Amino acid sequence: KYEPKYNFSFGKILGYIIVLIISFVALIIVLDTFKGPLNIFFPNIELTLYNLYETLKDLGLFIIDLK
Repeated sequence: KYEPKYNFSFGKILGYIIVLIISFVALIIVLDTFKGPLNIFFPNIELTLYNLYETLKDLGLFIIDLK
């Protein structure tokens, strides 16, 4: 009888996290690049992106303070 093995290691989790971070950064770059045309569909996208940048900056400062 065949029993499937689940090989879920730390390397796979780390790979998924890296891909998630790269995808998130790419999404932010695309939104920032096309914020003019996207302003028609998403009003106040500039304010939202500014708040996102400030939140990411605060998270970075929080992580630095943990050291």
